[in-house]
Amino acid sequence: MIPSNTEIRYSASEDAFNSLGLLLSAPAPISESTKLISSVQTTSPSKIIKSSRSSPDRFIPTGHSVSTFRMLSPGPKKASADNDNGSPRTSKIMPKTHESRIAEALGFDRSANVFIYQKAPFSARSKLSDDQFHLSFNFSTSKAIPKRPVSMQPIKVLDAPNLRDDFYTTLLAWSSRGDLAVGLADNVYLWNNIDGTTQVPEDFSDQFVSSLAFSYHGDILAIGRVDGMVQFWSKGEYAPRLELAHAGDIGCMAWRPKHPLRSKSRNDLLVGAHNGKIYYYEIEWTSSSANARLLKIISNAHQEQICGLAWNIDGTQFATGGNDNFVCLFDALRLDKPKIVWQHFAAVKALAFCPWQKSLLATGGGSHDKRIRFYHTHTGALINMIDCGGQVTSLTWSPTYREICATFGYSFSDISHRIAVYAWPTLKLLVSIPAGHPELRAIYAVNTVCKNENGENVGGGTIVVAASDETVRFYKMWEDERGSIASGGGGRAVRWEGVFGSDIVELVEGIDREGNEKIR
Repeated sequence: MIPSNTEIRYSASEDAFNSLGLLLSAPAPISESTKLISSVQTTSPSKIIKSSRSSPDRFIPTGHSVSTFRMLSPGPKKASADNDNGSPRTSKIMPKTHESRIAEALGFDRSANVFIYQKAPFSARSKLSDDQFHLSFNFSTSKAIPKRPVSMQPIKVLDAPNLRDDFYTTLLAWSSRGDLAVGLADNVYLWNNIDGTTQVPEDFSDQFVSSLAFSYHGDILAIGRVDGMVQFWSKGEYAPRLELAHAGDIGCMAWRPKHPLRSKSRNDLLVGAHNGKIYYYEIEWTSSSANARLLKIISNAHQEQICGLAWNIDGTQFATGGNDNFVCLFDALRLDKPKIVWQHFAAVKALAFCPWQKSLLATGGGSHDKRIRFYHTHTGALINMIDCGGQVTSLTWSPTYREICATFGYSFSDISHRIAVYAWPTLKLLVSIPAGHPELRAIYAVNTVCKNENGENVGGGTIVVAASDETVRFYKMWEDERGSIASGGGGRAVRWEGVFGSDIVELVEGIDREGNEKIR
Protein backbone atom coordinates (compact mmCIF):
# COMPACT_ATOMS: atom_id res chain seq x y z
CA MET A 1 0.00 0.00 0.00
CA ILE A 2 1.14 3.54 -0.71
CA PRO A 3 1.57 5.53 2.54
CA SER A 4 -1.36 7.84 3.19
CA ASN A 5 0.89 10.89 3.49
CA THR A 6 2.63 10.28 0.18
CA GLU A 7 1.92 12.86 -2.49
CA ILE A 8 0.07 11.23 -5.38
CA ARG A 9 -0.02 13.11 -8.66
CA TYR A 10 -3.12 12.27 -10.69
CA SER A 11 -3.37 13.07 -14.35
CA ALA A 12 -6.87 14.56 -14.29
CA SER A 13 -5.69 17.56 -16.29
CA GLU A 14 -4.42 15.39 -19.12
CA ASP A 15 -7.66 15.93 -21.04
CA ALA A 16 -6.23 19.34 -21.83
CA PHE A 17 -3.54 17.61 -23.84
CA ASN A 18 -6.19 16.07 -26.07
CA SER A 19 -7.53 19.41 -27.32
CA LEU A 20 -4.46 20.32 -29.37
CA GLY A 21 -2.21 18.02 -31.35
CA LEU A 22 0.18 17.46 -34.21
CA LEU A 23 -0.77 14.77 -36.69
CA LEU A 24 1.89 12.12 -37.09
CA SER A 25 1.53 10.67 -40.56
CA ALA A 26 2.46 7.02 -40.78
CA PRO A 27 5.59 6.44 -42.85
CA ALA A 28 5.45 4.27 -45.92
CA PRO A 29 6.18 0.64 -45.00
CA ILE A 30 9.41 -0.89 -46.13
CA SER A 31 9.52 -4.28 -47.71
CA GLU A 32 9.94 -7.19 -45.36
CA SER A 33 13.49 -8.48 -45.29
CA THR A 34 14.45 -12.07 -44.76
CA LYS A 35 15.43 -13.25 -41.32
CA LEU A 36 19.14 -12.87 -40.74
CA ILE A 37 21.45 -15.11 -38.81
CA SER A 38 23.87 -14.19 -36.05
CA SER A 39 26.12 -11.19 -36.65
CA VAL A 40 25.11 -10.62 -40.28
CA GLN A 41 25.75 -7.04 -41.43
CA THR A 42 23.18 -5.10 -43.44
CA THR A 43 24.14 -2.90 -46.30
CA SER A 44 23.48 0.54 -44.86
CA PRO A 45 25.29 2.03 -41.96
CA SER A 46 -10.15 8.91 -19.37
CA LYS A 47 -10.92 5.92 -17.79
CA ILE A 48 -8.27 4.13 -15.88
CA ILE A 49 -8.01 0.57 -17.16
CA LYS A 50 -6.26 -1.64 -14.68
CA SER A 51 -3.51 -3.72 -16.21
CA SER A 52 -3.41 -7.42 -15.61
CA ARG A 53 -1.17 -10.28 -16.54
CA SER A 54 -3.71 -11.29 -19.20
CA SER A 55 -3.75 -7.84 -20.81
CA PRO A 56 -1.84 -6.98 -24.00
CA ASP A 57 0.95 -5.69 -21.76
CA ARG A 58 1.45 -9.23 -20.55
CA PHE A 59 1.46 -11.02 -23.89
CA ILE A 60 2.22 -9.76 -27.38
CA PRO A 61 1.35 -12.35 -30.05
CA THR A 62 4.01 -13.90 -32.21
CA GLY A 63 3.34 -14.77 -35.82
CA HIS A 64 2.41 -18.38 -35.16
CA SER A 65 -0.12 -17.51 -32.43
CA VAL A 66 -2.07 -14.68 -34.01
CA SER A 67 -5.24 -16.74 -34.46
CA THR A 68 -5.20 -17.81 -30.82
CA PHE A 69 -4.58 -14.27 -29.68
CA ARG A 70 -7.48 -12.90 -31.73
CA MET A 71 -9.86 -15.23 -29.90
CA LEU A 72 -8.67 -13.85 -26.55
CA SER A 73 -8.21 -10.19 -27.35
CA PRO A 74 -11.02 -7.62 -27.28
CA GLY A 75 -10.28 -6.89 -30.94
CA PRO A 76 -9.90 -3.51 -32.55
CA LYS A 77 -12.30 -1.22 -30.79
CA LYS A 78 -13.68 2.13 -31.74
CA ALA A 79 -10.32 3.62 -30.83
CA SER A 80 -9.48 4.38 -27.21
CA ALA A 81 -11.14 6.79 -24.81
CA ASP A 82 -8.93 9.62 -25.94
CA ASN A 83 -9.81 9.12 -29.60
CA ASP A 84 -13.52 8.36 -29.69
CA ASN A 85 -14.20 9.81 -33.14
CA GLY A 86 -12.34 6.99 -34.88
CA SER A 87 -9.87 9.34 -36.54
CA PRO A 88 -6.20 8.38 -36.81
CA ARG A 89 -4.37 8.89 -33.56
CA THR A 90 -2.48 12.11 -33.28
CA SER A 91 0.52 13.09 -31.22
CA LYS A 92 -0.61 15.64 -28.67
CA ILE A 93 1.63 18.14 -26.94
CA MET A 94 0.99 20.92 -24.49
CA PRO A 95 0.29 24.35 -25.98
CA LYS A 96 2.46 26.14 -23.43
CA THR A 97 6.05 27.06 -24.15
CA HIS A 98 8.79 24.94 -22.64
CA GLU A 99 10.05 27.89 -20.58
CA SER A 100 6.57 28.41 -19.11
CA ARG A 101 6.38 24.76 -18.08
CA ILE A 102 9.85 24.86 -16.56
CA ALA A 103 8.97 28.03 -14.66
CA GLU A 104 5.89 26.33 -13.24
CA ALA A 105 7.87 23.22 -12.34
CA LEU A 106 10.45 25.29 -10.48
CA GLY A 107 7.79 27.38 -8.76
CA PHE A 108 8.67 30.66 -10.49
CA ASP A 109 5.93 33.26 -10.95
CA ARG A 110 7.11 34.87 -14.16
CA SER A 111 4.31 37.46 -14.16
CA ALA A 112 5.50 38.74 -10.78
CA ASN A 113 8.85 39.94 -12.13
CA VAL A 114 8.86 43.71 -11.51
CA PHE A 115 12.32 44.45 -12.92
CA ILE A 116 11.35 44.39 -16.59
CA TYR A 117 12.78 47.17 -18.71
CA GLN A 118 10.41 46.94 -21.64
CA LYS A 119 7.01 48.28 -22.56
CA ALA A 120 5.26 44.98 -23.14
CA PRO A 121 4.56 42.78 -20.10
CA PHE A 122 6.63 39.62 -19.83
CA SER A 123 3.56 37.40 -20.08
CA ALA A 124 2.94 38.68 -23.60
CA ARG A 125 5.75 36.48 -24.82
CA SER A 126 3.48 33.48 -24.49
CA LYS A 127 1.82 34.62 -27.72
CA LEU A 128 4.97 33.94 -29.68
CA SER A 129 5.62 30.62 -31.34
CA ASP A 130 7.89 28.17 -29.57
CA ASP A 131 10.83 28.85 -31.88
CA GLN A 132 10.44 32.63 -31.59
CA PHE A 133 10.15 32.44 -27.85
CA HIS A 134 13.21 30.23 -27.51
CA LEU A 135 15.29 32.68 -29.49
CA SER A 136 13.98 35.72 -27.64
CA PHE A 137 14.46 34.18 -24.22
CA ASN A 138 18.06 33.04 -23.90
CA PHE A 139 19.21 31.47 -27.14
CA SER A 140 21.64 32.76 -29.74
CA THR A 141 21.38 31.31 -33.21
CA SER A 142 24.10 29.77 -35.27
CA LYS A 143 23.93 28.71 -38.89
CA ALA A 144 21.35 26.12 -39.76
CA ILE A 145 22.42 22.53 -40.21
CA PRO A 146 20.72 19.98 -42.48
CA LYS A 147 18.45 17.41 -40.91
CA ARG A 148 20.60 14.44 -39.99
CA PRO A 149 19.84 11.26 -41.94
CA VAL A 150 18.97 8.07 -40.08
CA SER A 151 18.85 4.74 -41.87
CA MET A 152 15.56 2.88 -41.70
CA GLN A 153 17.51 -0.39 -41.79
CA PRO A 154 19.48 -1.86 -38.87
CA ILE A 155 23.26 -1.82 -39.18
CA LYS A 156 23.45 -5.31 -37.64
CA VAL A 157 20.99 -8.11 -36.95
CA LEU A 158 21.58 -11.03 -34.57
CA ASP A 159 19.41 -14.12 -34.63
CA ALA A 160 17.86 -14.75 -31.20
CA PRO A 161 15.88 -18.03 -31.17
CA ASN A 162 13.61 -18.47 -28.14
CA LEU A 163 13.65 -14.78 -27.31
CA ARG A 164 10.52 -14.38 -25.18
CA ASP A 165 7.86 -12.02 -26.50
CA ASP A 166 6.86 -10.69 -23.08
CA PHE A 167 6.32 -7.07 -22.06
CA TYR A 168 7.21 -7.93 -18.45
CA THR A 169 10.77 -9.02 -19.17
CA THR A 170 14.05 -7.16 -19.71
CA LEU A 171 16.09 -9.61 -21.74
CA LEU A 172 18.79 -7.22 -22.96
CA ALA A 173 21.59 -5.62 -20.98
CA TRP A 174 24.53 -3.53 -22.19
CA SER A 175 27.83 -3.37 -20.35
CA SER A 176 29.97 -0.25 -20.12
CA ARG A 177 32.76 -2.55 -21.36
CA GLY A 178 30.93 -3.17 -24.64
CA ASP A 179 29.25 -6.52 -23.96
CA LEU A 180 25.65 -7.24 -24.87
CA ALA A 181 23.80 -9.85 -22.79
CA VAL A 182 20.72 -11.54 -24.26
CA GLY A 183 18.40 -13.92 -22.41
CA LEU A 184 17.07 -16.76 -24.58
CA ALA A 185 14.81 -19.23 -22.76
CA ASP A 186 16.92 -20.43 -19.79
CA ASN A 187 20.26 -19.41 -21.34
CA VAL A 188 22.24 -16.17 -21.48
CA TYR A 189 24.52 -15.24 -24.35
CA LEU A 190 27.17 -12.51 -24.49
CA TRP A 191 28.12 -10.70 -27.68
CA ASN A 192 30.71 -8.06 -28.52
CA ASN A 193 32.45 -6.80 -31.62
CA ILE A 194 35.72 -8.60 -30.82
CA ASP A 195 34.75 -12.03 -29.49
CA GLY A 196 31.42 -12.48 -31.22
CA THR A 197 28.94 -14.65 -29.32
CA THR A 198 29.74 -16.65 -26.19
CA GLN A 199 27.39 -18.49 -23.86
CA VAL A 200 27.21 -18.13 -20.10
CA PRO A 201 27.51 -21.67 -18.65
CA GLU A 202 24.04 -23.22 -18.67
CA ASP A 203 24.20 -26.01 -16.10
CA PHE A 204 23.08 -23.94 -13.11
CA SER A 205 19.37 -23.36 -13.78
CA ASP A 206 16.60 -24.64 -16.03
CA GLN A 207 14.36 -21.65 -15.27
CA PHE A 208 13.65 -19.05 -17.93
CA VAL A 209 15.57 -15.79 -17.80
CA SER A 210 13.31 -12.82 -17.02
CA SER A 211 15.76 -9.93 -16.51
CA LEU A 212 19.39 -8.95 -16.99
CA ALA A 213 21.50 -6.08 -15.66
CA PHE A 214 25.20 -5.18 -15.77
CA SER A 215 26.83 -3.30 -12.91
CA TYR A 216 28.11 0.25 -13.37
CA HIS A 217 31.67 -0.89 -14.18
CA GLY A 218 30.44 -3.82 -16.27
CA ASP A 219 32.19 -6.48 -14.19
CA ILE A 220 29.04 -8.06 -12.68
CA LEU A 221 26.13 -9.54 -14.61
CA ALA A 222 22.94 -10.11 -12.61
CA ILE A 223 20.56 -12.70 -14.09
CA GLY A 224 16.98 -12.79 -12.80
CA ARG A 225 14.81 -15.83 -13.44
CA VAL A 226 11.11 -16.66 -13.35
CA ASP A 227 11.45 -18.66 -10.12
CA GLY A 228 12.74 -15.58 -8.28
CA MET A 229 16.41 -16.53 -8.28
CA VAL A 230 19.01 -13.86 -9.05
CA GLN A 231 22.48 -15.10 -10.02
CA PHE A 232 25.62 -12.98 -10.10
CA TRP A 233 28.33 -13.74 -12.64
CA SER A 234 31.67 -12.37 -13.69
CA LYS A 235 32.62 -12.71 -17.35
CA GLY A 236 34.81 -15.72 -18.04
CA GLU A 237 33.87 -17.58 -14.87
CA TYR A 238 32.15 -20.97 -15.01
CA ALA A 239 29.75 -20.67 -12.07
CA PRO A 240 27.76 -17.91 -10.40
CA ARG A 241 29.49 -16.45 -7.38
CA LEU A 242 26.27 -15.56 -5.62
CA GLU A 243 22.58 -16.50 -5.71
CA LEU A 244 19.66 -14.71 -4.04
CA ALA A 245 16.14 -16.19 -3.85
CA HIS A 246 12.88 -14.21 -4.04
CA ALA A 247 9.17 -14.95 -4.40
CA GLY A 248 7.97 -14.96 -8.01
CA ASP A 249 9.71 -13.94 -11.19
CA ILE A 250 12.14 -11.03 -11.39
CA GLY A 251 11.09 -8.66 -14.17
CA CYS A 252 13.66 -5.90 -13.78
CA MET A 253 16.83 -4.86 -11.94
CA ALA A 254 18.87 -1.67 -11.79
CA TRP A 255 22.39 -1.03 -10.50
CA ARG A 256 23.06 2.29 -8.81
CA PRO A 257 25.62 4.57 -10.51
CA LYS A 258 28.89 4.59 -8.60
CA HIS A 259 29.78 7.41 -6.27
CA PRO A 260 33.38 8.60 -6.89
CA LEU A 261 34.21 8.40 -3.17
CA ARG A 262 32.85 4.91 -2.67
CA SER A 263 34.86 1.71 -2.90
CA LYS A 264 34.71 0.09 -6.32
CA SER A 265 34.01 -3.26 -4.67
CA ARG A 266 30.66 -2.11 -3.26
CA ASN A 267 27.66 -1.88 -5.57
CA ASP A 268 23.98 -1.18 -4.86
CA LEU A 269 21.28 -3.11 -6.73
CA LEU A 270 17.50 -2.76 -6.94
CA VAL A 271 15.55 -5.95 -7.67
CA GLY A 272 11.90 -5.71 -8.76
CA ALA A 273 9.80 -8.73 -7.87
CA HIS A 274 6.48 -10.17 -9.01
CA ASN A 275 4.86 -9.52 -5.61
CA GLY A 276 5.32 -5.75 -5.91
CA LYS A 277 8.27 -5.58 -3.54
CA ILE A 278 11.59 -3.91 -4.31
CA TYR A 279 14.70 -5.41 -2.76
CA TYR A 280 17.65 -3.09 -2.16
CA TYR A 281 20.98 -4.91 -1.89
CA GLU A 282 24.58 -3.95 -1.35
CA ILE A 283 26.77 -6.34 -3.34
CA GLU A 284 30.41 -6.59 -2.31
CA TRP A 285 32.44 -7.91 -5.23
CA THR A 286 36.18 -8.43 -5.07
CA SER A 287 38.54 -10.32 -7.37
CA SER A 288 37.90 -13.57 -5.52
CA SER A 289 34.73 -13.25 -3.43
CA ALA A 290 31.19 -11.92 -3.40
CA ASN A 291 28.73 -11.12 -0.62
CA ALA A 292 25.27 -9.59 -0.47
CA ARG A 293 23.64 -7.53 2.25
CA LEU A 294 19.92 -6.75 2.14
CA LEU A 295 19.58 -3.07 3.02
CA LYS A 296 15.84 -2.60 2.58
CA ILE A 297 12.65 -4.27 1.37
CA ILE A 298 10.34 -1.62 -0.07
CA SER A 299 6.82 -2.99 0.21
CA ASN A 300 4.71 0.19 0.34
CA ALA A 301 5.15 1.43 -3.23
CA HIS A 302 3.36 -1.05 -5.51
CA GLN A 303 0.64 -3.65 -5.11
CA GLU A 304 1.48 -5.62 -8.26
CA GLN A 305 4.51 -6.70 -10.26
CA ILE A 306 7.43 -4.30 -10.65
CA CYS A 307 7.85 -3.62 -14.38
CA GLY A 308 10.56 -0.94 -14.51
CA LEU A 309 13.41 0.47 -12.43
CA ALA A 310 15.76 3.36 -13.20
CA TRP A 311 18.35 5.51 -11.38
CA ASN A 312 19.19 9.09 -12.19
CA ILE A 313 22.71 9.83 -13.36
CA ASP A 314 24.28 10.45 -9.94
CA GLY A 315 22.32 7.85 -7.97
CA THR A 316 20.46 10.32 -5.76
CA GLN A 317 16.99 9.28 -6.96
CA PHE A 318 15.36 6.25 -8.53
CA ALA A 319 11.99 5.58 -10.12
CA THR A 320 9.87 2.44 -10.08
CA GLY A 321 7.07 1.44 -12.45
CA GLY A 322 4.43 -1.15 -11.64
CA ASN A 323 1.66 -3.22 -13.11
CA ASP A 324 -0.68 -1.27 -10.79
CA ASN A 325 -0.31 1.73 -13.15
CA PHE A 326 1.79 3.81 -10.75
CA VAL A 327 5.26 5.31 -10.98
CA CYS A 328 6.99 6.01 -7.67
CA LEU A 329 9.94 8.33 -7.14
CA PHE A 330 12.35 7.74 -4.25
CA ASP A 331 15.17 9.75 -2.78
CA ALA A 332 18.06 7.34 -2.25
CA LEU A 333 18.58 8.56 1.31
CA ARG A 334 14.94 8.09 2.29
CA LEU A 335 13.54 4.69 1.46
CA ASP A 336 10.70 4.57 3.98
CA LYS A 337 8.17 5.92 1.47
CA PRO A 338 8.02 7.30 -2.07
CA LYS A 339 8.67 11.00 -2.46
CA ILE A 340 6.08 11.30 -5.24
CA VAL A 341 3.63 8.88 -6.85
CA TRP A 342 2.30 9.48 -10.37
CA GLN A 343 -0.75 7.66 -11.68
CA HIS A 344 -0.85 6.33 -15.24
CA PHE A 345 -3.46 4.40 -17.23
CA ALA A 346 -1.53 1.16 -17.75
CA ALA A 347 1.51 -0.71 -16.53
CA VAL A 348 4.74 1.29 -16.74
CA LYS A 349 7.89 -0.45 -17.90
CA ALA A 350 9.76 2.34 -19.69
CA LEU A 351 11.58 4.74 -17.35
CA ALA A 352 14.51 6.99 -18.26
CA PHE A 353 16.25 9.80 -16.40
CA CYS A 354 17.86 12.39 -18.65
CA PRO A 355 21.67 12.00 -18.58
CA TRP A 356 22.33 15.74 -18.88
CA GLN A 357 19.46 16.97 -16.66
CA LYS A 358 19.08 14.65 -13.71
CA SER A 359 15.78 16.20 -12.55
CA LEU A 360 14.03 15.23 -15.80
CA LEU A 361 12.30 11.83 -15.85
CA ALA A 362 10.52 10.28 -18.84
CA THR A 363 7.92 7.54 -18.32
CA GLY A 364 6.19 5.40 -20.94
CA GLY A 365 2.81 3.75 -20.43
CA GLY A 366 1.59 0.37 -21.61
CA SER A 367 -1.07 -0.65 -24.10
CA HIS A 368 -4.00 1.21 -22.47
CA ASP A 369 -1.96 4.37 -21.93
CA LYS A 370 0.39 4.86 -24.90
CA ARG A 371 1.81 8.11 -23.58
CA ILE A 372 5.27 9.40 -22.79
CA ARG A 373 5.27 11.83 -19.87
CA PHE A 374 8.06 14.12 -18.72
CA TYR A 375 8.28 14.99 -15.03
CA HIS A 376 10.34 17.39 -12.95
CA THR A 377 11.51 15.18 -10.11
CA HIS A 378 12.21 17.94 -7.58
CA THR A 379 8.62 19.20 -7.61
CA GLY A 380 6.71 16.36 -9.26
CA ALA A 381 5.31 18.66 -11.95
CA LEU A 382 4.26 17.20 -15.30
CA ILE A 383 6.33 19.23 -17.78
CA ASN A 384 5.04 17.73 -21.00
CA MET A 385 3.34 14.71 -22.51
CA ILE A 386 2.97 13.08 -25.89
CA ASP A 387 0.40 10.52 -27.04
CA CYS A 388 2.40 8.06 -29.15
CA GLY A 389 -0.34 5.65 -30.19
CA GLY A 390 1.51 2.55 -29.05
CA GLN A 391 2.58 0.54 -26.02
CA VAL A 392 5.87 2.11 -24.89
CA THR A 393 8.40 -0.64 -24.20
CA SER A 394 11.57 1.41 -23.67
CA LEU A 395 12.87 4.98 -23.51
CA THR A 396 16.46 6.04 -24.18
CA TRP A 397 17.85 9.57 -23.95
CA SER A 398 20.64 10.49 -26.34
CA PRO A 399 23.89 11.41 -24.57
CA THR A 400 24.84 13.78 -27.41
CA TYR A 401 21.54 15.20 -28.69
CA ARG A 402 18.58 16.81 -26.96
CA GLU A 403 16.44 13.91 -28.09
CA ILE A 404 14.76 10.80 -26.74
CA CYS A 405 14.22 7.48 -28.50
CA ALA A 406 11.15 5.34 -27.82
CA THR A 407 10.30 1.80 -28.88
CA PHE A 408 6.78 0.47 -29.22
CA GLY A 409 5.03 -2.85 -28.90
CA TYR A 410 1.33 -3.60 -29.03
CA SER A 411 -1.02 -0.98 -30.51
CA PHE A 412 -4.63 -0.64 -31.66
CA SER A 413 -3.86 2.58 -33.54
CA ASP A 414 -2.84 3.26 -37.12
CA ILE A 415 0.66 4.36 -36.11
CA SER A 416 2.98 1.91 -37.85
CA HIS A 417 6.40 2.84 -36.50
CA ARG A 418 8.12 0.75 -33.84
CA ILE A 419 11.03 3.12 -33.18
CA ALA A 420 10.71 6.89 -32.94
CA VAL A 421 12.96 9.78 -31.94
CA TYR A 422 11.50 12.99 -30.53
CA ALA A 423 13.21 16.34 -30.04
CA TRP A 424 13.30 17.84 -26.56
CA PRO A 425 11.57 20.02 -25.52
CA THR A 426 9.45 20.51 -28.66
CA LEU A 427 8.54 16.78 -28.90
CA LYS A 428 8.74 17.06 -32.67
CA LEU A 429 8.91 13.65 -34.33
CA LEU A 430 12.35 13.49 -35.97
CA VAL A 431 12.76 9.81 -36.82
CA SER A 432 10.11 7.18 -37.51
CA ILE A 433 11.22 3.63 -38.27
CA PRO A 434 8.32 1.41 -39.39
CA ALA A 435 7.81 -2.16 -38.32
CA GLY A 436 8.44 -3.67 -41.75
CA HIS A 437 5.48 -5.99 -41.24
CA PRO A 438 2.42 -5.50 -39.00
CA GLU A 439 3.23 -8.16 -36.43
CA LEU A 440 6.77 -6.99 -35.66
CA ARG A 441 7.13 -5.26 -32.30
CA ALA A 442 9.97 -3.94 -30.20
CA ILE A 443 10.07 -5.72 -26.85
CA TYR A 444 12.88 -3.73 -25.23
CA ALA A 445 15.93 -1.64 -26.14
CA VAL A 446 19.22 -0.52 -24.59
CA ASN A 447 21.78 2.15 -25.40
CA THR A 448 25.41 1.33 -26.24
CA VAL A 449 27.25 3.83 -24.03
CA CYS A 450 30.69 2.55 -22.96
CA LYS A 451 33.40 3.90 -20.68
CA ASN A 452 37.01 4.48 -21.70
CA GLU A 453 40.07 3.90 -19.53
CA ASN A 454 39.54 7.31 -17.90
CA GLY A 455 35.99 6.44 -16.89
CA GLU A 456 34.48 8.81 -19.45
CA ASN A 457 31.39 7.91 -21.44
CA VAL A 458 31.97 7.14 -25.11
CA GLY A 459 29.64 5.98 -27.85
CA GLY A 460 25.93 5.80 -27.21
CA GLY A 461 24.78 6.61 -30.72
CA THR A 462 23.42 3.12 -31.37
CA ILE A 463 20.43 1.45 -29.74
CA VAL A 464 19.95 -2.31 -29.58
CA VAL A 465 16.37 -3.53 -29.94
CA ALA A 466 14.94 -6.93 -29.04
CA ALA A 467 12.23 -7.67 -31.60
CA SER A 468 9.25 -10.01 -31.52
CA ASP A 469 10.53 -11.95 -34.56
CA GLU A 470 13.36 -13.38 -32.41
CA THR A 471 16.02 -10.99 -33.64
CA VAL A 472 18.21 -8.40 -31.96
CA ARG A 473 18.70 -5.32 -34.13
CA PHE A 474 21.25 -2.51 -33.96
CA TYR A 475 20.14 0.95 -35.17
CA LYS A 476 22.44 3.93 -35.58
CA MET A 477 20.41 6.83 -34.23
CA TRP A 478 22.97 9.52 -33.30
CA GLU A 479 26.57 10.48 -33.88
CA ASP A 480 28.96 9.31 -31.17
CA GLU A 481 31.20 12.34 -30.83
CA ARG A 482 31.26 13.97 -27.39
CA GLY A 483 31.75 17.55 -26.28
CA SER A 484 28.34 18.93 -27.20
CA ILE A 485 24.68 18.09 -26.95
CA ALA A 486 23.01 18.96 -30.22
CA SER A 487 19.46 19.95 -30.94
CA GLY A 488 17.73 18.09 -33.73
CA GLY A 489 14.54 20.15 -33.68
CA GLY A 490 13.83 21.02 -37.29
CA GLY A 491 17.49 21.05 -38.32
CA ARG A 492 18.25 24.28 -36.47
CA ALA A 493 21.35 24.39 -34.30
CA VAL A 494 21.01 26.75 -31.36
CA ARG A 495 23.60 27.38 -28.68
CA TRP A 496 23.25 28.52 -25.14
CA GLU A 497 25.04 27.90 -21.87
CA GLY A 498 22.97 25.33 -20.06
CA VAL A 499 19.25 24.66 -20.01
CA PHE A 500 17.68 27.15 -17.61
CA GLY A 501 19.90 30.16 -18.37
CA SER A 502 21.09 30.39 -14.76
CA ASP A 503 24.22 28.88 -13.24
CA ILE A 504 22.57 28.68 -9.82
CA VAL A 505 19.38 27.00 -11.05
CA GLU A 506 21.35 24.57 -13.21
CA LEU A 507 23.59 23.66 -10.30
CA VAL A 508 20.51 22.81 -8.22
CA GLU A 509 18.85 21.00 -11.12
CA GLY A 510 21.92 18.89 -11.88
CA ILE A 511 22.62 20.05 -15.42
CA ASP A 512 25.69 18.32 -16.86
CA ARG A 513 28.17 21.09 -17.70
CA GLU A 514 31.45 19.33 -17.10
CA GLY A 515 34.51 20.59 -18.93
CA ASN A 516 33.74 22.83 -21.87
CA GLU A 517 30.63 20.99 -22.98
CA LYS A 518 27.85 23.08 -24.45
CA ILE A 519 24.31 22.08 -25.19
CA ARG A 520 23.67 23.32 -28.67
